[in-house]
Amino acid sequence: MLSKSTWFCLVILLSASCELLLLSPSSVDAQAADATAAEAPQVDAALIASYSRVSPCTRCKRGLTWVKAASDSCGQTRVTCSGCDPYNGDTLCTEARQMLCIKKEGLANCGPASSFYDGWTGGTIQLTPFPVYGTQLVSEAAADAICATTFGSCYRMAEHHDGGGGWQWRAKGTIFPLTTPGMSCPSSPTAPNVGNRFWVKVNDQTNGNCWGPQPPAMGTSLCPYKIC
Repeated sequence: MLSKSTWFCLVILLSASCELLLLSPSSVDAQAADATAAEAPQVDAALIASYSRVSPCTRCKRGLTWVKAASDSCGQTRVTCSGCDPYNGDTLCTEARQMLCIKKEGLANCGPASSFYDGWTGGTIQLTPFPVYGTQLVSEAAADAICATTFGSCYRMAEHHDGGGGWQWRAKGTIFPLTTPGMSCPSSPTAPNVGNRFWVKVNDQTNGNCWGPQPPAMGTSLCPYKIC
């Protein structure tokens, strides 16, 4: 017959054995896996699929950007579209670029004669020394106010047709573009896409400005997948 102390030891040993069995490696792994699964964020597969099918360029507002070109024979500054899209905008308004400002003052042209695609503005241009998010350009007046506040009351945001025609024009003033990416939504897959661009407005295409309505959808092949 076993003593009370022996029975007590047997009970302790049996209890320990049961705990070891319950905490076997396979049991611990299974419990850890269950805990990890419970903590993992739930992913909306349909939402992910929709983002894969539709480029942000079709969902987000875009604005117009230009770039600095070679000066004319008189040393006057020339700016140009260089593959821009004044109809739908070419750069997501969630991105930041400098803004081109102009003061029209009837200055004489000392370079080549003005033409439709290389016009003379008679003005002086400057670039904001800081980048401006397109989302800050909530209206034409708001955009013009940034120029006026930065350079003086006679300055406003430069416009696509300031040279009389469009696509490229010249002015007095020296500009210093910051290093920035090219267009996030170029007008076509083959459009030249140099960097160091800056915001310009267009007065006859409401979809081309960040304050305009949502643009029509562009094919996903025309612009990269970027989160806006």
